[in-house]
Amino acid sequence: MFLKDGKPTGYILEIAVEAMHRAGYEPDVQSMPWARALKNAQAGAGIVPSLSFSEERAKTLLFSGPMCTESVVLVTRADHDFPFNSVKDLSAHVLGNSIGSHYGPEYDAALPSFKINEDHGTDTRLRKLAAGRIDGAIVSGGPAAVRFVIHLIGEDPKRFIIHDAPITTDKNYIGVAKIRPDAEEIIRRLNPALASMWADGTISKIVATYE
Repeated sequence: MFLKDGKPTGYILEIAVEAMHRAGYEPDVQSMPWARALKNAQAGAGIVPSLSFSEERAKTLLFSGPMCTESVVLVTRADHDFPFNSVKDLSAHVLGNSIGSHYGPEYDAALPSFKINEDHGTDTRLRKLAAGRIDGAIVSGGPAAVRFVIHLIGEDPKRFIIHDAPITTDKNYIGVAKIRPDAEEIIRRLNPALASMWADGTISKIVATYE
């Protein structure tokens, strides 16, 4: 998800909107920093897509079935690369990531060993990387998402290295606050909608348009 010409777009958004339509809802899409979107969702002010599961989040949110599975990749500068084979190789480096991001239990377990420089989006993160303000960027969405945003910000792709080995793979869900009186109803309607999108290939087709 990102802004293009001031409007929210991206395959996560397209999947979420189609799922809402199939569930019988007409969504009002609002773009905001991730930390604020998550906070608003936990307070019951809307729902949030592209949500990784964590035990902490499960205390306040119900999770839909999976909406997609993303690779979380490491991006470095071509002139300042370093070896990467596992999360242990990241502990000595300053890494950019979105505020409040979680990518599943394995990532969360390694997080205390990272030096994280937080930001509000992949575009900001890659600009910081290009300027030498961080050693690497953690990007959810795999190589396709990285290449798309590099093009979006007008940078030369040759300046960056997208590491082949993913940091982790991350299942994404739609989250609905437990305090909402309609929370269980929303999930009950969303799950078959998402299942039908997997079955008829809609999710794969949407993702493919961004690769």
